[in-house]
Amino acid sequence: EINKDNNKWGFANYKGNMVIDYQYDMVGNFVDGIAGVVKDGKIGYINKNNEFIIEPKYSYESSTTLLDYSCGLVRGYGSDSNKFFDTTGKEAFSVSYSKVGSFVEDRAMFKDNDKYGFIDKDGKKVIDNKYESVSNFSDGLALVMTDKESFEFIDYDGNTILEGKIIDKE
Repeated sequence: EINKDNNKWGFANYKGNMVIDYQYDMVGNFVDGIAGVVKDGKIGYINKNNEFIIEPKYSYESSTTLLDYSCGLVRGYGSDSNKFFDTTGKEAFSVSYSKVGSFVEDRAMFKDNDKYGFIDKDGKKVIDNKYESVSNFSDGLALVMTDKESFEFIDYDGNTILEGKIIDKE
């Protein structure tokens, strides 16, 4: 549970007892045992013992989204936005795509040459960037647009499970 006092944030357990005192400018949720926090205007990540696994180094502004760990990884910020860090705070891998999402069901979308595809938790391209747009995976499937009128549901390997066309009913 997240609590706020005097414009500082901390964490309480399920009984309401403070386990990490009010000391942060902003906090995220604990996911995979790790939470994003903002201290003195910089983003870092702590474990449940309030130990930094990624020291506060990324600039935080009110428009910044504090990213949660997902599938054991978190994406960096700013010049590190294409780097992913594991739960020990070590860089797991980096990619060179123009846009990369967070991991959902062990896949993250990426954009390269104006087309979307997916990478796995090792940073390897597992589904080619050939789609106009993509959604995150949910229950093993992702909705992808192959063009402005056609869509598919694909599995983790990019196999088409169902395809269809958008029909304009006027």
